[in-house]
Amino acid sequence: MDKTEENFWKLFYSSDEVNVRLALEMAKGMPELDLAPILQDYQNLYSALFPRGEAQRVEEQVAALNQPSMDASGQGLSVIPEGIGKLKNLQRLYLNNSQLIALPESIGELVNLEHLELQKTQLTSLPESFGKLVSLKHLELSDTQLTGLPESFDKLVNLEHLELQKTQLISLPESFGKLVSLKHLELHDTQLTGLPESFDKLVNLKHLSLHNTQLTSLPESLCVLVNLQDLGLHKTQLTSLPENFDKLVNLKCLFLSNTQLTSLPESLCVLVNLQDLSLNDTQLTGLPENFDKLVNLKYLCLSDTQLTSLPESFGVLVNLQRLFLNDIQLTGLPESFDKLVNLRHLELSNTKLTSLPESLCVLVNLQYLELRDTQLTALPENFDKLVNLKYLFLSDTQLTSLPENLGKLVNLKYLFLKNT
Repeated sequence: MDKTEENFWKLFYSSDEVNVRLALEMAKGMPELDLAPILQDYQNLYSALFPRGEAQRVEEQVAALNQPSMDASGQGLSVIPEGIGKLKNLQRLYLNNSQLIALPESIGELVNLEHLELQKTQLTSLPESFGKLVSLKHLELSDTQLTGLPESFDKLVNLEHLELQKTQLISLPESFGKLVSLKHLELHDTQLTGLPESFDKLVNLKHLSLHNTQLTSLPESLCVLVNLQDLGLHKTQLTSLPENFDKLVNLKCLFLSNTQLTSLPESLCVLVNLQDLSLNDTQLTGLPENFDKLVNLKYLCLSDTQLTSLPESFGVLVNLQRLFLNDIQLTGLPESFDKLVNLRHLELSNTKLTSLPESLCVLVNLQYLELRDTQLTALPENFDKLVNLKYLFLSDTQLTSLPENLGKLVNLKYLFLKNT
């Protein structure tokens, strides 16, 4: 390619309309250059991607397609012309909410593409050329009809963010572990029954969502993913956790609600970085003896379990800010409960509580307190110590009166007393 032709292509692929116009002028003096089919491709692409586009002149259309980012979401797009591969500048492409049922093989020629969104489309498969998108870092394929991934998918070694939720996937290829750059992976609301053995190679994974899948167990190898910080497993058929769960030393958020768990391994309580833990809607009958080791917990949900009591050491969880204990057979609170000085939100509705300890009123940071549907007949005399309380729910209790000092709660905004 001589210098003149090199300059021509540089101008032609520019996102600046002026440069494109200069290129088209140059082409008039280059009879050897057959530009007609290329311009036809661009015209077809523009009509497909910008059905309501206002660009009339050729240079306007070409410049519009040479932009690094393109959003054709919600345009009713059903077919992408093969010419899409000519858009070498494209780095970000949005094709959400469209009628697409397939992608052209030429999609693989978008070698500079880093971000691709195909949510809420009719895609059932991806072309084999998809694996050529080696610059891809962010890919969203959620809410599609995908049943599988092409063999070449493991070539996307720079992929960091992948969303495959709400698809028809039932399994992942064994080669999935080659996607070693993955940090964020969404697989929830699929028919997945298991994970490939190679899954332990995803050592950079930080966020993994597997809720509402058909998983009944987790492989021991999952616990090799020491960088994992956020793990979603709610609404699965899990009955137990791997014994080596303590290897997930950086885990901060763990969601295990609505599972078949009846107990927790002692190893879980070694995860001292854990901040959010959801165990509601499970068959838990008790907590491990070393549960008090989870000293950094800020959010804990134990509602709708088989628990009847909390361990005396529960007060060691001094960083707790939100605690949910609804719909359990709890008859009392441990004496150490007054140590939860950072507690702001507490729910104790539909429990067997008949009274509250005076020590509860030491929790001066409490802002939200639910005691609905309990057997409470009175409130502690020192209830006015809860000076920051804003929301108080006392509906459907056995209360016949309220302490006179309740009026001292000057920050109280909402008081619910229905059926009391």
